[in-house]
Amino acid sequence: TQKSVKYWLDFSTLLGLMREHNILEGDNDVDISVEDTPENRERLESARAPLADMGVFLKKELTWNAYRAASRLGYAHLYLAPLVDHTYKGAIGEGSEISSELIGTPQLFDWQGTQVSVPQHTHAVLVQRSGHA
Repeated sequence: TQKSVKYWLDFSTLLGLMREHNILEGDNDVDISVEDTPENRERLESARAPLADMGVFLKKELTWNAYRAASRLGYAHLYLAPLVDHTYKGAIGEGSEISSELIGTPQLFDWQGTQVSVPQHTHAVLVQRSGHA
């Protein structure tokens, strides 16, 4: 949940939310970065059963540092981002790391009636991620 796991919308999901106020057309998932800590991993693992009861199935990816949450509506990737020397190391490889200063303290943003977390410095994150916002 928002209060128990430090997370923020990221990558194309963040871009779509800021530009279109929705997921970008043609995008087929929701991108969420999660601070990779033992506590957050435990919270994700302990959420498996309650999520399954709601029809959301959480699976740890075997070949990269992420979880996939799948339901009949689609899926989300939860990228585990360890904080190393003021930089969140990206789960999807080189080039996906980002300064912790840009993420800052994630802020709540209303997305179609649901509160979601976005980076404190959203515009700067989008510029780094995609070259534009």
